[in-house]
Amino acid sequence: MRKRVFYWGFLALLILSFVGCCWTTPTKKITYFNWGSNIKEIKKIAVLPFQNFTNNKEIANTVREVVIAEILSMGIFDVVDPALTDQVVFEEGVGKKLRLDKSTIKRIGERLGVQAILVGSVTYLKQEREGSYTYPVVGISLRLVDVKTGQIIWECKAMKSGYSLWGKLFGLEPKSTLEIIFDLVNDMLKDWKA
Repeated sequence: MRKRVFYWGFLALLILSFVGCCWTTPTKKITYFNWGSNIKEIKKIAVLPFQNFTNNKEIANTVREVVIAEILSMGIFDVVDPALTDQVVFEEGVGKKLRLDKSTIKRIGERLGVQAILVGSVTYLKQEREGSYTYPVVGISLRLVDVKTGQIIWECKAMKSGYSLWGKLFGLEPKSTLEIIFDLVNDMLKDWKA
């Protein structure tokens, strides 16, 4: 009787560890902090329009809105209204490529009353396929720039997949692209909570 209980307990533990390991794939990310900059002085930022390196025309706006929502919900910084930011960026003549020099960064920062600007891009967005199993893969790049010096304060490049071995084996629906974006942005911004 004891052997049977041990056997079933061991089997249940093995299955639970298998499920935990295979539910989703971890975020792959590279992060940089410029500890020489005055990070603690940053209270308010502007999130510039995101660049889009994918075929989905609306994804950059979606990711920008998710980033702003996550920054505010995590209490990391105050954020200038995106409509005001867009207006200032337009008036400064910054094109869709968002090529910014030091003087433009400084002017945008002064006009918006911020200590830093967040520049971002959607670097990858595809539906990958393995046999009949399809799942989203998303890549995002974020860079926080000091408006006084033009130096990069923080940069994070990350990619996340909706692949799940458990989902593939048992035909479970993978997370949606939007769910992956929320997870990825949350993983990237956790650097600020450490």
